[in-house]
Amino acid sequence: MRWAGSSLIVLALAFASAGARAQEAGEPPPPKDPPPSEPEQEPKDEEKDDAKDEGEKGEGDGARKPHPEPRVIIDVSTKKRTKTSDAVQAAARRGFWGKTVGCYKKVAWEEPKLEVDVTLRVEVRGGSIKKATVQKAPAPKKKTKTKKKAKSRAAEVGACLAKRAVGLSMPKGVKTATSLRVQIYPGDDPVPPPPPKKRD
Repeated sequence: MRWAGSSLIVLALAFASAGARAQEAGEPPPPKDPPPSEPEQEPKDEEKDDAKDEGEKGEGDGARKPHPEPRVIIDVSTKKRTKTSDAVQAAARRGFWGKTVGCYKKVAWEEPKLEVDVTLRVEVRGGSIKKATVQKAPAPKKKTKTKKKAKSRAAEVGACLAKRAVGLSMPKGVKTATSLRVQIYPGDDPVPPPPPKKRD
């Protein structure tokens, strides 16, 4: 009997110890919720203005680059594009820019806001332009002294362009007669006056 009673006591202690271990091995209590974070404050009007100013002053994708020299656009004016017209246009853009700016600067120093839009009829053969003439430009709708003066200046530039176009290098084997439209607009920097002529 004593042996039986001792066995029961041992079994009870074993069950109690196993239950304690099971409770210790149980899942941990769920974590407490983190304290709510403070909402982000909207920047003040002064801060917005400062950021806007910095964005305008910064060099963004749409920032305009300075262009001190006159702006020149040279295109072959034709209804139908061909390989020949593309070749003539590429050669004119490559070799006629400096001559165009030179003709413009001779006049634009007296007329800072001068804009020129002239079309040249050119004959190409033997690897160069052999002949160039200014096509008649449309007359202005209203004739004023200012427009008349500007037209006269533009005509000077056109005559200079026609003269300097002769001899301009063109692709070999090209023989054609076409029109070159030349547009010139003022650059960011004013055109300086020409140096004084040396006296003998």
